[in-house]
Amino acid sequence: MPHLLASFFGLSVGWLICWLSDWLPAQLGRNRDALSTPASAPEQAGKVTPLSLGVMLGTAVLYTYLYHRLQFSGNFFFLAGLTGFLILLAVIDVKYRLILNVLIVPAIAIILLYQFWPVTQASWFALLGGMVIFFLFMLVAILSPGGLGGGDVKLATLLGVTFGLPYVFWALLAGALMGGGTAVFLMFVRGWQRKTHIPYGPFLCLGAIVALLVNPIPWLLSLLR
Repeated sequence: MPHLLASFFGLSVGWLICWLSDWLPAQLGRNRDALSTPASAPEQAGKVTPLSLGVMLGTAVLYTYLYHRLQFSGNFFFLAGLTGFLILLAVIDVKYRLILNVLIVPAIAIILLYQFWPVTQASWFALLGGMVIFFLFMLVAILSPGGLGGGDVKLATLLGVTFGLPYVFWALLAGALMGGGTAVFLMFVRGWQRKTHIPYGPFLCLGAIVALLVNPIPWLLSLLR
């Protein structure tokens, strides 16, 4: 019975994620070219599509797994919120090629506050991880215009402060493998060409979720025990 409750909670959060993924860009991204039909976005909110169905089912499975590991504890709700937020960022980027500053910037600040309360050695590794990843992704964006956007740089910075050094590279590797595998699949199955743009943000988010659950960083490992 509790597992069913966790699944229902995941379905509900998945539906909320899908609704917010249309409502937030409509309210906060009206002046962005990436949002082609902002006025119609609220009308799409809540409608069941293959993407929304996948998000709801995936979130239900994820939350059931978290309940299996953690029961309904504070750690469960912490990881449920963190992974749910990453899924929301991924869905918005898939739909609108948009990573909203109003979401990502406060998230970076909140994670840094969490990491520095209290101040430990891991706090400085988290700050260093954010700085290193920021400059690394910024350099890539400058050297290859049109590849990475400013939103991708900020999203990678969020992962940097969340995981810290050197664990953030595991999350980035997982995301890169997923992105590369998807590109190869599209190339052979759907005739994808290299000039076709694939948003990188969703793969960063999925890679982070995989890293959190499969090979978590020390402070998350203590939560999952």
